[in-house]
Amino acid sequence: MVEHGGGDRDRAQHARQRRADRIKRFTECQRHIRGWINFAEIADWYADVRRNTTSRVDGRIEALELLKAAFLAGDFVEGGRSRVLYLHQATPKAKLRPDELQTAIDLRDDQIVLSEYLSHCWVPRDMFGRWLKKHCLEESPARFQPLTEESRKPRETSPPKRGAPLRNYIAEKVLPRMFPSGVPPRAKLSDKNLVHLVQEELAKEDIRASGDTILRAAKRRKK
Repeated sequence: MVEHGGGDRDRAQHARQRRADRIKRFTECQRHIRGWINFAEIADWYADVRRNTTSRVDGRIEALELLKAAFLAGDFVEGGRSRVLYLHQATPKAKLRPDELQTAIDLRDDQIVLSEYLSHCWVPRDMFGRWLKKHCLEESPARFQPLTEESRKPRETSPPKRGAPLRNYIAEKVLPRMFPSGVPPRAKLSDKNLVHLVQEELAKEDIRASGDTILRAAKRRKK
């Protein structure tokens, strides 16, 4: 019986890893062709646009709230069907409907809705364009343009791999991306679960970090 349970867990883990790999390949592809745009990246861009009037964290939250409102209003529905992709390695589900998002809002903490639902949503490029126009934002931002052959060349810099630079990268880039309104307190998210989530996120960039490094970046442990 124990052996059977272990086999089930192994299969579930392998399925999760396969989904993570597919999502990583899809994400890399979309960085080139830009057929689909990710909500989390929209939030990063919006925060940069608003950097002179609001903090980066508040800018990201504002963008995700605007996207959430548009989603619930049916702005991303076409022909009676949701066009929103929902790509999360924890589930094989690939689409998200407005009513399903509303259920998550009703049952989940606001932070979870932002980090585990909205941040994993993608919309077609044309719908993103209509969203920009609706909110009087820059049309066709350069960040979301398909890459040319020249721009596809490897970047000179890459995320740091160890030490203080890695800790700073996690604190300034990774954690705000994962938790737009701040890292939840221990009562809601234990150190163990926080480390697990951040390590999964870093794995998408082929980065490894110890639990100690992550907890220090999250200011849950003294530097």
